[in-house]
Amino acid sequence: MNWCCITSPWWMSPARSWGLRRWCAGSPQVEIATNQITGVEALVRRRDPQRRLMAPGDFIPMAEQTGLIQPLGHWVLQAACQQLALWSIRPATAGLTLAVNVSARQFRHPEFVSQVIALLKDTGANP
Repeated sequence: MNWCCITSPWWMSPARSWGLRRWCAGSPQVEIATNQITGVEALVRRRDPQRRLMAPGDFIPMAEQTGLIQPLGHWVLQAACQQLALWSIRPATAGLTLAVNVSARQFRHPEFVSQVIALLKDTGANP
C-alpha cells in the first residue's frame, strides 16, 4: 500500500496557550491506489507574536525546556481523542485513523500510559 501526506490543513481547532494561539491541525493520510483519505496525522502549529506560523523545530524544544510539553502534549492527545470519538459516530468517518506524534519527554513520563488510557476512556475514543 502506498501512502502520501497532503500538507494542507484539513481539521483545525484553536486553543489558547502561552498567551498565543495554538492550533492542532491535521494532514490527511491518503491511500494512493484509491485516492481515499484513510486517516489524519495531528499536527501542532504555533503562531509567533506577528501571527506567523512557527516551525515545530522552533517551538517544541522551547516547550520541552520550559516544561510546557506535558500540558501541550496532553491537549493534543485530548483533542485527537475527542475528534476520533466524533468521527466514530458518523458512518462516513467511522473508519478514519488519527496519528499523533509524541515528544520523547512526554513518552518517557511515568504516567504517560495511564494518561492515554484515561483520555481514551473519558472521550470514548476507540484506540
